[in-house]
Amino acid sequence: MARLSDRVWRPLWVLAALFAGSNGQLSAGPLDLGTEVCAWSSRGPLFPLHNSSCPLPIDDDEVEDGASWAPWSYPPTCVEFQARNRPAGRSNDAVKYCVFTSVPFRGGHGISLITTPELASSLSVGLDDSVVPPAIRDHPASYLSPLADEALFEVKELPNRGLGSVAKHRIRQWDTILVGFPAILAQMDFMDVLSPEQIRDVLAPAIGQLPEEQREEILSLARSTGGGIIQDILQTNIFGVEIEGVMHMALIPEASRTNHGCRPNAFWRFNEHTLAMEMIAFRDINRGEEITFSYTPLGLTYEGRKNVLGDWGFECKCPLCTSSRKEVKLSDERRDRIHDIHGILAQEEGISGKKVANLADELMKLLDQESLWPQLVVYYEVIARAYMEARDLEKATKYADMCEKEWIKYGGREHENVDGVQQLWRDLEMARLAE
Repeated sequence: MARLSDRVWRPLWVLAALFAGSNGQLSAGPLDLGTEVCAWSSRGPLFPLHNSSCPLPIDDDEVEDGASWAPWSYPPTCVEFQARNRPAGRSNDAVKYCVFTSVPFRGGHGISLITTPELASSLSVGLDDSVVPPAIRDHPASYLSPLADEALFEVKELPNRGLGSVAKHRIRQWDTILVGFPAILAQMDFMDVLSPEQIRDVLAPAIGQLPEEQREEILSLARSTGGGIIQDILQTNIFGVEIEGVMHMALIPEASRTNHGCRPNAFWRFNEHTLAMEMIAFRDINRGEEITFSYTPLGLTYEGRKNVLGDWGFECKCPLCTSSRKEVKLSDERRDRIHDIHGILAQEEGISGKKVANLADELMKLLDQESLWPQLVVYYEVIARAYMEARDLEKATKYADMCEKEWIKYGGREHENVDGVQQLWRDLEMARLAE
């Protein structure tokens, strides 16, 4: 099997039952913690509430020496491994991955982190539910809301699909369908760099220290890869998310009942500050229609999707993949053409404004035919830059503005490509000055 970090995880837009009782005691409450500016983070703590400091990192050795483990509910359980490929200037000393559990997290659902003491310290500032904006916390799609029972969908058995999420009534485009939070958040490489025994040593408390209801929910999730139950559950259900530039796997039980679709009707977006993952409809969804999002990068052909989905151990039975051979072939041809147009717009030197306009029109039609609207965030930028190459700065500005608006629409104002959009505007300004 491929290394865990080499697999393609459910994009956002994608482990024998090991839990056991811990010998640790629940923290009696907030204690006086030493704090310092999070020097290990170029941007300070992830959750800058009232100041720019966060609790000092703690590990198992410091707890044994009498240090408090607050705000965590249990003392950390740590394993040590020899780091590989350390950044220049960093020593090759052993690195610790530790388990940090907060039982009160997000209304008592709980969370366990498997990460370094430094990153756990930075994340700890956001354990309080008050960091979640009211618009997300009180949304009926969030289990933190008093209206949480009024779910927009129900989980039911579907023919040839297993359990899936089905709309209880009409869901409008851009409606938030679900707000979820991780139960497990672990550095993506932990199953690659740790030994099998060490993996068991961190997974046991990571699962066992969570509230009972959350443990039962995790253990009820689908499995597909074989081997240890908890590892299988993680490998089948996790999402890949980025926190402070470090890739993590996030297990969000509420999200795991939503199946894959090659022409999905919903997408996910993750906020590293609140740890909230929102599922949003990007088109109207009818009552009784299955809600799906793509486990694969959008735009792949049939064979490309088939290869990626093999990591989850299933063959896709979505409407597109079960269409006639003719329809699958036409879809593949359209997707190949989208890829070709992207290459021309991005690479052709001295391209004319007329050619850009013709290719842009063709591209929009193809994206619409394939229901690949979320990819507009990429293609609007490519078109803007092509118009810059053609010296048509008016149209370049138009598409740069459309690009920024699409990113905010799909990713929120703190989307993952803020720097890229800002660079686009800087490049456009430089082009104006050069005229």
